[in-house]
Amino acid sequence: MSDNEIKFSESNTLEIRLINGKDAPRYSADIKKLSIDTLVITEKGTEGDLPIVDLQLTDADGNKFFACVTGRIFLSSAEVIQGVNLRNHGSTNP
Repeated sequence: MSDNEIKFSESNTLEIRLINGKDAPRYSADIKKLSIDTLVITEKGTEGDLPIVDLQLTDADGNKFFACVTGRIFLSSAEVIQGVNLRNHGSTNP
């Protein structure tokens, strides 16, 4: 496992990339932008009774999509954001 991966289980890892604002990704036209319409949290959504989060999404043409992620991914992302805010602004919630 590399330094920028967080291990969630034996078969599930997530790479988190922390980049500077000037290095933000510039996506090509063949990648569609999706808007988050609704975030649904299912309290016991995994086999281990852990929460899952569904993001209900829509593209510019009105097509609907969803992405399902574990609660751990959201918690890990929040921890990274709080750390960045603390480093850059002296507070976890500037």
